[in-house]
Amino acid sequence: LKYLILVGIIVACLLNVYASVGAADPWGVFASFRAGSFSVDGKMLAAVVLGGIVIGMFLVERFFCLFLCPMGAVFSLPPMVPIFLYNRNREECIPGCSLCIKTCPASISLGGSRSKHGECFQCGKCGAVCPKGNVRQGFRKLKGTEIWLVALKAAALFALCYFFLDV
Repeated sequence: LKYLILVGIIVACLLNVYASVGAADPWGVFASFRAGSFSVDGKMLAAVVLGGIVIGMFLVERFFCLFLCPMGAVFSLPPMVPIFLYNRNREECIPGCSLCIKTCPASISLGGSRSKHGECFQCGKCGAVCPKGNVRQGFRKLKGTEIWLVALKAAALFALCYFFLDV
């Protein structure tokens, strides 16, 4: 669903109609509620969407991030490129450790040799906590936090935004 939301936002921006979909923006309702100036006039759909998000967050940890966040969709695209995939060699792991999985904010299991899970947003925490340095990124023995690799990711994301959004 988050990929459909991302595509919808991109299309709305390209068609110059994004500003007119404010009636469905749950974050505007949240901001007005937080500021103490909440009024329902014309924002009932957005209030219902925000209510659904809050209920979902009670039922599923990271509900918004997993299912609705368009930025989560953007950040989950780099793992589709082999150089950005996180992997580990299970034979080199300390038996029963699982620290990489416990630390992962997206609860991704690096159980196989490669993680192609679309929920990875490239934080690098799995590699940072591994006591044996066993979690690597790409084809080489990279941790994923090397400055040149972070710069490459940022450049690729900027290029995608520039190409598709003509910023």
